[in-house]
Amino acid sequence: MSEMLTMLTVGMTLFGFHVDSVTEVPDVGGRMWRMTYEKNGAELLWLERDDEVKSFTIAFKTLPTDDTGVAHILEHSVLSGSEKYPAKSPFNELRKSSVNVFINAMTSKDMTFYPFSTRNDADFLNLADVYLDAVFYPLVVKQPQAFYQEGWHYEWDRAKRELSVNGVVFNEMKGLYASPERHVYGEITSALYPDTVYGHDSGGNPASIPKLTYEAFCAFHKRFYHPSNARIFIDGSVPLEPLLAKLDGYLKDFEARDMQTDVALQPPCEVKKRIPYASASCDNKVFYAEGWSAGDSYAPVYRHALEILSVYLCGSNEAPLTKALLEKNLCRDVSMVKVDYRQMPIYLVVKETSEAHVDAIRQTIRDTLTQLCDQGLDKNLLHAILNGNEFAERELNINYPKGLIFFSRLSSNWFFGANPAAPFALTEIYAALREGVDTGLFERLIREQLLDNPHHAEVVLYPDPTLAARQADAERQRLEAIRDAMSERELDALGEAAAQLKAYQQRKDDPANIAKIPRLTSRELAPKGAPVSSELHTEDEVVRIKTKTTADGIFHLSLYFPMDDLTADELVRMPLFADLLGKLKTTNYSALALQTAITANIGEIEFAVISPARGRYFTVTLSALLEKKEATFALLKELLFKTSFEDQADIEAVLLQSRLSAEQYALMDGRDIAVRYAKRHLNERWMASDCLYGEGQLRWLQRASADTDLRQWYAALASRLFQKRGLVISHTDNLKDDAVNELLAAFGQETQVPQTIAPVPNEWQGFQIDGDTGFAGWVAPLPEGVVTTGAMHVAARMLTLEYLQNEVREIGGAYGVSMRVTASGIVECSTYRDPTPSRSLQKMNTLGDALRKILTEKVDIDRYIVASIASMEPYRSPADEALLAISLFVENRDGDDLERVRREMLTTTKEQLLAFATLLDTITPTATTCIVGGQRQLNTLPTTKTQPIKP
Repeated sequence: MSEMLTMLTVGMTLFGFHVDSVTEVPDVGGRMWRMTYEKNGAELLWLERDDEVKSFTIAFKTLPTDDTGVAHILEHSVLSGSEKYPAKSPFNELRKSSVNVFINAMTSKDMTFYPFSTRNDADFLNLADVYLDAVFYPLVVKQPQAFYQEGWHYEWDRAKRELSVNGVVFNEMKGLYASPERHVYGEITSALYPDTVYGHDSGGNPASIPKLTYEAFCAFHKRFYHPSNARIFIDGSVPLEPLLAKLDGYLKDFEARDMQTDVALQPPCEVKKRIPYASASCDNKVFYAEGWSAGDSYAPVYRHALEILSVYLCGSNEAPLTKALLEKNLCRDVSMVKVDYRQMPIYLVVKETSEAHVDAIRQTIRDTLTQLCDQGLDKNLLHAILNGNEFAERELNINYPKGLIFFSRLSSNWFFGANPAAPFALTEIYAALREGVDTGLFERLIREQLLDNPHHAEVVLYPDPTLAARQADAERQRLEAIRDAMSERELDALGEAAAQLKAYQQRKDDPANIAKIPRLTSRELAPKGAPVSSELHTEDEVVRIKTKTTADGIFHLSLYFPMDDLTADELVRMPLFADLLGKLKTTNYSALALQTAITANIGEIEFAVISPARGRYFTVTLSALLEKKEATFALLKELLFKTSFEDQADIEAVLLQSRLSAEQYALMDGRDIAVRYAKRHLNERWMASDCLYGEGQLRWLQRASADTDLRQWYAALASRLFQKRGLVISHTDNLKDDAVNELLAAFGQETQVPQTIAPVPNEWQGFQIDGDTGFAGWVAPLPEGVVTTGAMHVAARMLTLEYLQNEVREIGGAYGVSMRVTASGIVECSTYRDPTPSRSLQKMNTLGDALRKILTEKVDIDRYIVASIASMEPYRSPADEALLAISLFVENRDGDDLERVRREMLTTTKEQLLAFATLLDTITPTATTCIVGGQRQLNTLPTTKTQPIKP
């Protein structure tokens, strides 16, 4: 840090920023500096911490007045070129030549924010410059093409005389609106706050998006994207002085403005709504929601108390409100969440019920809450939940840089005038919450904010099997009416506008404009990647991996039990087995007592199943305080060896919830289903993968029941599964060997007899879901004996960002598209919320030609080398670092192999890329494909080999 910054004090002015205050934030190991840009009032917060991952966010309060999605479309569009960087997509160019660990933009109900994180100082300043020019000087307010591409535009098919609507955000929101769960949250929010910004869908309702005019779009930018409305947050060991100088260069040209962006408060109201949603299946598909407005979100103790209360009431099947509803067979699942809006809503969503049960649900909720108030809450459980939440908040075992989490934590306070440092005082917050357990705080919250709250809404979202057809017909009639009202000249003009947009999308950027975008070169990167800090040895047929840790007082442990002796029919049962552990009673605990003990003693624990290169594993990963090691290991043994599978009703409840989750996942992210299904014929590993996570798993969940056979099989599984032979164990070095040996002594030493999971041919080309977008999967294996190289990774990045991004996202309108070459030797492509997935598959069939074309255009290969290196070095939490070594081992890889690929990336040549293009030509005829999509998407398939996702 420069001498000037070492003297940074309150009251000084630096590059136009007045230093207003500094606050010690001991619970995150830093200080919070608050500054104001004197000329126009832009606010800056720096959370000064010793963290090499530096984060930056510029955010604006954005308050839409309708459902056209203007804030969301603007968020997409400002990144499509700016005055200083007039390329079509500087954002996409940054993805080619930055070593960021996170880069994105996001829209919430009342704000839009542009965050990034990187380890590299030069990269940090480069990214900040591009983001600042994008938000303050976007080309889209002068040139409308990005608005039409990202938002919406008409397309005119003269031959068929059909008018249609396309656009990236338009298609994204069509995909979101296909989910009843997402739909019900939107409806309950608008019911609670009908007269405020929260009553509108800032993302955009697909029915309203085509009402947004370009003029209104530009006016929205002018209204809100001004420094007087800006909040700038930086975190970590940032290059502060050059950053402030850069900010000054942008902010100095703007005069102060009275923004008048206060969010109006909604007076208390009582609202009930009954709303249909499109669904081909109707049996027990009603979603019932209640919402309460709980006041200001500023006080962190109050905000945390509502979070704790939500977990207490509905955090598991044993939670009292969930249990009361499940025991009466009134629904499949229940969730309760609190959201940090200006007025803080609490949502209770009852999933997959029937309208005949609504009165009983409503009464059960009231009766249960009243009983809890009268009898008092379980103090031991409340303290356990407090312990678990505090552990999670302090450890931050999340796959996002801490700066992004910290901005989320403070943004509500900061944007609405409260103290932004208050949410970080975790020691004080949790001390007050623990005192509140004994003084009746949580009972008062139930009474005041749930039972007696006059600001309340209720929504019944019911399935309508004819709604999709009616909506499609109404949209067709609307477009036909627009067509019929136009003259042939006007229609020709629409066609010409669409052609001009396509020409804009296909036009190559002027190399001079690309050269203006700041970039890193491969020469500026470290010659070697970060080492995998671990020791590995085998003892008594157990592979033992010890990793270094920087976690203070927290240990991380992973146990990978081989399950290669399971047949395909048995393998599909394993994900549910993983879901059940910790949710059922055991020999020494009731289900509720067990969950209380786990929450009180184990920071995090997860059971899962995986199918890596070395075989199939049942995995246990956990994190806990070293001081609670003995209690943690005792509970782990209880879970693995003493879980009872006698209670059919409890197992059936978890089974139905797993089924609902799997069906919703297929609806919201069907690309995973598509890719796994397309791979399942290749070999045993990918067939097992489909059984564990894919369409095969979903089908088993849809036909399974918690019958005697299943329960007896689960009961006998522990003695078969939890063996030392073949076990892979990884732990941080603060967990001593003696403790690990004591744990290992609990496991048997039986030898497993491997079973073959024979791959089977793919029967279907597509799976039907509700909605009007889809997901495509394209899979082709490399020839036998060909090893994945660094050059292949560079080529995949090049094809994603140059070819597929343009053809599938920008021109095709898909929300997302990607390509990768896996370490196991498979080329995979997939699309996300894609209006025309069959068209996208056609584009994937020309990857070799596309790569050759890119290479003939004097492309700068070095940009893609940098981007590929960045993809290998993501942000990892301490828990992720602990998992890295064991994850590499089960994939038959190690740190040396990672370094080989990195080295090959750095030395990638044009000749190697051309050779891969030829290889793509060779493997493309072997590619298998799958589409998960709506009926319109499946109708475009060359055959009718399709099947619905839902039975």
